[in-house]
Amino acid sequence: MRWIVTPFWLDFLFPSLIFRIKTQEPKIYLTFDDGPTPKVTDDVLNILKNHNALATFFCLGKQVENYPELYLKIQENGHAVGNHTYAHPNAFKVSGKVFLENYNQARQVIQSNLFRPPYGKITPFLIRKIKKESKIILFSVLAYDFDPLLSTEKCLNYLRKYCKPGSIVVLHDSLKCSKKMLEILPVFLNEFSKKGYKFEKINLY
Repeated sequence: MRWIVTPFWLDFLFPSLIFRIKTQEPKIYLTFDDGPTPKVTDDVLNILKNHNALATFFCLGKQVENYPELYLKIQENGHAVGNHTYAHPNAFKVSGKVFLENYNQARQVIQSNLFRPPYGKITPFLIRKIKKESKIILFSVLAYDFDPLLSTEKCLNYLRKYCKPGSIVVLHDSLKCSKKMLEILPVFLNEFSKKGYKFEKINLY
């Protein structure tokens, strides 16, 4: 079973986690995980600029170390950045100690108080530790650009059906997802811009 939309009851179960931005205004919060990635992130930045859209990039520490100029370019273009750990560990498969070390390693190179756990997975122990330093950002709509079995049109239909004011949408500026993501992004921006939506970065400082 695909979990495309985060159910509202999770807001009440985990009040420390942010699944959506509370607003009635026509605003969507696009986020990109797993970058920055040469050429891919550059293409994303160009598309966003062409549509006067802002976004939030949850970066991997190892990618930031490898491509610091691209990390800087994201911010110079007016977008927000967030911590996505150093090397993308799964919180359900490593110890809390190992995960926190990975999180803190990324903090050395990513200047942000926004954090998104890889795979959207986090434990109560990690929530207690990380919320002292960072706003933990999950998501409300998952585009599934990472699923090779889904067509671009199917992913777009998920977004068309489920995006609403305050939605936090996940895409990926990684090599694995680049082809489908770069097909989805301009169509999505164009269609929702025509509906009167604005695309903003997450700003919870």
